[in-house]
Amino acid sequence: MKEHFPSPKLTTAQGRLVRSLLVAVERLSTTTSEQEFFENAAAALELCANIMQHATFAQHHNGPDEIPYAQQALEYALDLVAEKIGRPPRYDN
Repeated sequence: MKEHFPSPKLTTAQGRLVRSLLVAVERLSTTTSEQEFFENAAAALELCANIMQHATFAQHHNGPDEIPYAQQALEYALDLVAEKIGRPPRYDN
């Protein structure tokens, strides 16, 4: 059985974002240009943030009285990345 990509489970917007992310990652992985390397690195992270905002879970829990899950997930992910590169995480206490 052949798999379809992007998955039919994705909304149109989610599918567009995932395809854009794959293009950015491919360019990031294959470029020999310093400028393109940095631009595509930033684009890939920005697209990941957009994917979090358009995620089904985040959309279903997006009311005025809801926890801002997409924002919290992004902050959590950025804290983990900061730890990986040796920077202390930011905490909102």
